[in-house]
Order: sequence, then structure tokens, then C-alpha cells
Amino acid sequence: MVRLTSDVNALKSLTQISLRIGTRAPLLMVGSLILMINTNKTLALTMLPLLVVTSVLIVFFIAKMEPLFQTVQQKLDRLNNVLQENISGVRLVKAFVRDDFEGERFEAANEDLTRRSISVMKFMATMSPALTMCVNIGMVVVIWSGGLQAIRAR
Repeated sequence: MVRLTSDVNALKSLTQISLRIGTRAPLLMVGSLILMINTNKTLALTMLPLLVVTSVLIVFFIAKMEPLFQTVQQKLDRLNNVLQENISGVRLVKAFVRDDFEGERFEAANEDLTRRSISVMKFMATMSPALTMCVNIGMVVVIWSGGLQAIRAR
């Protein structure tokens, strides 16, 4: 039941991220590029390299997240297996005085899951600032290039 719930939550998160990044971002990029070409073709060409970098960054994050989430699911499975074994064999654990060993085994599985989850969340937390930095660099380049074009036009 825990695995099923976790899989459904992972699928829900993947769907939300895919819809947000996989649909919204390309549409915004294409729409922005079309508006920029209609406004000023020279400025649009200055943004093309940054558009490529942003696209590569998005593909990198999407490709890297799937295996990371897969490992978190495997660690969660391991933790659930240890817990299920402890619950179903509680009489044996008590009879053979193995509660310290089983506690350490659960602790190790829990620490493993915690470490992996933290590393995945740290990686995911870098995505938004990286994309924001690309967008802000793009705005600086457009404002700078547009300003230089306006000064030269006088």
C-alpha cells in the first residue's frame, strides 16, 4: 500500500513537472521568440544562444531527475521491506532478542532513504535558480543590446 501511494505521488509530481516544464516553458520560449522577431530581428538573434542554453538546461534536468527519483523509490522499498519484516516477525525478533539488530537495520535503511531524498531535493532546488538566472541574463542582454542600438541610432 505504501509503495502504491508513493508511486501515485511520484507519478503526480512527474505529471505536474512535465506539464509545467514540458509544455509551458517551450510555449513561452517559442512565443517570446516570435514576438522578439516581430519587434526586432537583431535582438532576437542575440537571444538565440541563450535560448539553446536554456533548452539544454531543461532537458538536462528532466533527464537527470528520472533516475534520481527511481533510486529514492528503491530506497523507500527497502525501508518498507525492513519495516514489514520487523512487524510480521515481531515474535521471532523478541524470542531471539534481535530487537537491537533489527533497530539498527531499520535505522540504516531510514538513513539511506533520508540521505538520498535530501540529495535529490538539493538537485531539484537548483533547477529554478538556474532557469531564473538564464531568463535574467537574457533580459540584461536584450536591454543592453537594445540600449546600444538606440544610442547608435541617434
